[in-house]
Amino acid sequence: MSTDEVLEEIGFAASPQVFAVVVSSFSIENWVEAPDGIWGTLPLNRELDGAWLNFCNVVRHRTRFHFHRRTSTHPEDGIQPADMLSAIGHVIRNADLVKEIPPGREFFRGRVLRPNDSWSPDANNLGAPPESVARSGRMNPTGIPYLYLAFELDTALAEMGPLEANEVIPVAIFRSEAPLRIVDFTDIPPIPSLFDPEHSASYDQLAFLRSFVDEISQPVDRQRLPDIHYVPTQVMSEYLAQGFETTDDRPLDGVMYPSAARPRGRNIALFPSRATPSAPFGAVAFAQALTWAEVLERALLREPTAP
Repeated sequence: MSTDEVLEEIGFAASPQVFAVVVSSFSIENWVEAPDGIWGTLPLNRELDGAWLNFCNVVRHRTRFHFHRRTSTHPEDGIQPADMLSAIGHVIRNADLVKEIPPGREFFRGRVLRPNDSWSPDANNLGAPPESVARSGRMNPTGIPYLYLAFELDTALAEMGPLEANEVIPVAIFRSEAPLRIVDFTDIPPIPSLFDPEHSASYDQLAFLRSFVDEISQPVDRQRLPDIHYVPTQVMSEYLAQGFETTDDRPLDGVMYPSAARPRGRNIALFPSRATPSAPFGAVAFAQALTWAEVLERALLREPTAP
């Protein structure tokens, strides 16, 4: 669009002489239409980034349970906290991040055993904690246990952090008994070039996903109160577990995300099943427990593999 056309588009009116002076004052001669017809609107990925940061601030420090009321409906005010979760859901669907893990897949879960502990490494003690003692985690709030598993043994060990003297890590192996429907945040498609006409429409959403996954996978600074820091990802996870609409109306079983403790490691957080509350994680079964000696033996004997 020319400068003349832009001024007419925004309703600028003046005498022909003044109009000509205004046009000549612009060094830019060619313009493009703004997103959604709003001049000055941010690219979608930056709007989504800003909306997520605002959402995080709102649910951490303003209101935890009543953020669904819209304070504005004007497009210039961007994505409201009330619309953030559905916006993320829209991006997830567009990027085709809903995947299925077939039955028979092995997962690993460790737990630190201290010298004075009396528990035995078995299915009860290496599974998800009871509701009464479930602490806040990256994806779950206090009192609502999720089952956190690692795809790799090394990742399960890394998630435990450094050991103190005489501490060991028994590891449980779980195996999927049924297909697991998950959102896979570990395999974001590459961001296309802006000059690739076939895929450029997905640029903004994929750029946002990259920064979003980096944000939710960051190690937590313990001085920042992890119970508060995790609130946005807990709210997002509950939305994915209970409010996210899949194309076939099947509920999601969990979220797969990059490990903050091991580069290229992968974790999965399984949601408790609403269909079978007596067996909330029945889609995976305890297969066996590895003693610390067996864990070390596996680590020593395992051949290096491609990441």
